[in-house]
Amino acid sequence: MKTTLAKLFHRSHVDVETPVKNRLRSHRFYEIDLLRFLAAFSVLLFHYTFRGSGPDNRSIVTFPELGAYFKYAYLGVELFFIISGFVILLTAMDRSAREFIVSRITRLFPAYWTCVTLTLLAILAFGGSRYSATLWQYLINMTMLQDFAHVSPLDGVYWTLTVELKFYLLVFLIVVSGQIHRLEYFLGAWLAASIFLNAVDGLNPIRFFLFPGYSYFFIAGAIYLLIWLHGISVARVLMLATSYICAIRFAIADSKTFADYFHTNFDPVVIGVILTIFFGIFIFIAFRKTTWLDRREFLIVGALTYPLYLLHQNIGFMLFNVTAPYAPKYLLLIGITFLMITMAYIVHRYIERRYAPPLKQLISRVLWLRNPQSTQ
Repeated sequence: MKTTLAKLFHRSHVDVETPVKNRLRSHRFYEIDLLRFLAAFSVLLFHYTFRGSGPDNRSIVTFPELGAYFKYAYLGVELFFIISGFVILLTAMDRSAREFIVSRITRLFPAYWTCVTLTLLAILAFGGSRYSATLWQYLINMTMLQDFAHVSPLDGVYWTLTVELKFYLLVFLIVVSGQIHRLEYFLGAWLAASIFLNAVDGLNPIRFFLFPGYSYFFIAGAIYLLIWLHGISVARVLMLATSYICAIRFAIADSKTFADYFHTNFDPVVIGVILTIFFGIFIFIAFRKTTWLDRREFLIVGALTYPLYLLHQNIGFMLFNVTAPYAPKYLLLIGITFLMITMAYIVHRYIERRYAPPLKQLISRVLWLRNPQSTQ
């Protein structure tokens, strides 16, 4: 199997023999920057054209003719999780545990603090009766631990940050234990535990931290990274195939909750096809067959992804609500989408780029780091 697949993709073995740290420090996946943006933009379209007109009536502007198609765009979140499994472990492999903490804090918090604050200001300015917030809620949200503290998020999209934090914790434990070279064994154990937890009831504390279901997407991303680094193997193929099957089964089961809530049907075939495309794209990335997309121009759209994701939902809905009487809805859709992208650029350009480096230096001093690596 190893020989056949290697021939199929004409994989070069030169890269496999290159020292891992040298490859990690020198390589940037611009095609993944593009995928990040497409994932965030798809979630934006899901929210604006479908989610806003849901039972909780977040937006008074509806797009039923578009929502029938973009209701599947929520799967952009699953693509995010595959990307995280690949990229976060990539950044962790050549870092100490303290360097990993610094890289994650400086990557996440400057934009997050800004976006949470902007969301609060928008709620106070024009949230109306649909949106409200308290000072306590805001302060807890600023820690990014609102789900752990059982406090409502200022914006529903923050739920994915809780999942990401759990994944970061698992990665940190691997790095701090010095077992990153045994990553493949950890992934196999996590995959087996996820399957077991999805088959039984109870064990809620373990379930909370291993988040079975979404775990399949992170595991798949990590296996793609191992293939990119070290080539194909029978164990990696088996784990990837198992993750793929379990991910589709989980997504189809999860869609039933969506169907009940939104009073609509989600076709399992469509879900399976979309996820198959995601997994297929990463096969080509793992075998280095996406160099035609490896363009520096995608770096900026990748940089916009995080603030765009954090800003777009509730602020966008509130803008729809206050501007609905004054313009056609499709003009509003285009205008508010463009405004959200512009705001994301401003947050990246004037907050992330300006304040992440001094924050990194401050935290590095606190953690006694002399030569911290650059964040990714």
